[in-house]
Order: sequence, then structure tokens, then C-alpha cells
Amino acid sequence: MALGTALAIASLATTAVGTGISYYNQRQQAKTAEAVGDYNAQMAQATANANADQIEQTANYNADQILKTAQFNAERTLQITDYNARSIEMAADYNTMLAENKALLADMTGRETIRRIRSEGKKTAATQTARYAKAGVMTDTGTPLEVMADTAGMIELNVLDRKRQAEAEAQAYRTEGAVQRWMSYKEAEATRYFGKQDAWAARNFAEEEAAATRYFGSLEAYNTRFYGANTANATRLESRSRAAGIRGESTATLISGAGRLAGQGYDYFG
Repeated sequence: MALGTALAIASLATTAVGTGISYYNQRQQAKTAEAVGDYNAQMAQATANANADQIEQTANYNADQILKTAQFNAERTLQITDYNARSIEMAADYNTMLAENKALLADMTGRETIRRIRSEGKKTAATQTARYAKAGVMTDTGTPLEVMADTAGMIELNVLDRKRQAEAEAQAYRTEGAVQRWMSYKEAEATRYFGKQDAWAARNFAEEEAAATRYFGSLEAYNTRFYGANTANATRLESRSRAAGIRGESTATLISGAGRLAGQGYDYFG
């Protein structure tokens, strides 16, 4: 009788200990599941944040590079257009100088031609005077005087014609030089203007492109963090759900063990 009681007590103790160990292990499994879930959630969130930060840094870097490149290209455009404009102006000034030289040459040529015409006229008048004197004809009256006056008049007409021709030729050169210079300076002005327009357009387009780059980078980073947070929350919910299931199983194990203990006690001592 005493042996049977001892065996019954040992059996009850074994059942109680087994139930307790099973309950404890299941509780520990639940805690482990929650801890692993929290760790995985934290890692998912940390990874998402790191990726988002990298995305924003890359977007900002690319935007800065876009602006720097646009600034360099704009300054280069201004330098090139200014150089081209100055080349046009220098060529215009040179051509104006050539035109002025041509005008001066025309003036000099005209004066030389006039000098020669007058020199030849004096020779002609001297020849006429000598011929009349040789013939014993007076040159201060009558036909000889008229002839010599006509000759002098023709000489002066030739001088006036040549003078007008020289002045017109010189003025034509100066006018041509002035017109070409004016047109060239207008071309240089237009070159600088369109260079500034191109530079402004390059900067403006770059600013819009850089802003778009930053915006879409920020948007992608936001989405990355958002999906990371959702993944972390889903991981936590899944781990907590698994832990709750394990706790439920531990409670069932405890209740089942208590039931077995009660049944065994009743069988032995009832």
C-alpha cells in the first residue's frame, strides 16, 4: 500500500514537472519569437532609413553636379561669346582704319592730281603766251585774252571736278567704313545678347533639373522609409502573433497538465 502511494505521488510529480517544463519552454519560445521579430523589425527599419539617406545624398550630389556643370557651361558660353564679339569689334575697327586710310589716300591722290592739272595748266598758259609774244600779238586784249581766259577756266573746271571726285571717293570710303563698323558692333552686341540668353537658359534649365532631382530623390527616400516602416510593423505583428499562439499553446499545456494531474490524483486517491 505504501509503495503504491509513493509511486502515485512520483507519477503526479513527474506529470507536474513535465507540464511545468513544457509551459516554461513555450513561454520562452514566445519571448524569443517576439525578440527576434523586434530585432528583424528594427533591422528592416534601419536598413530602410540607411537606404533612404543614401538616396537623398545621391540626389543632392547629382543636383549639385548639375548646377556646377551648368554654371561652368554658362560661364564658358559667356567667355566664348564675348571673345567672338570682341573679335568682331576688332575686325570692324581694323576695317574702319583701312577705310580711313583709303579715304586719306583718295584725298592725297586728288590733291596730287589737282597739283598736276594746275602745273600743266601753267605750262599751257606759258606756252600760249610765248606763242602770242613770238607772233607779236598782245595777250591783254581781244581774242588772245579770251583764249587764255578760256584755257584758265577749263583748267579750274578740271581742278574742281577732280576735287569733287576726290572728296566723293574719300567720303564713300569713310561712309562704307562707318556703316561696316556700325553693323559689326551691332553683330557683336547681338552675339553677347544671345550668349547671355543661352547662359541664362542653361542655368534656368539646370535649376529646374536639380530641383526635380532633389524632389524625386526625397520622394523615393520617403517611400523607402514608408515601406521600411510597414515591413517592420508587419514583422512585429507576425512575431507577436506567433508568440501569442505559442502562449496559447503553453496555457493549453498547463490546463492539460492540470487535468491530467487531477485525473491521476482521482484515480489514485479517489
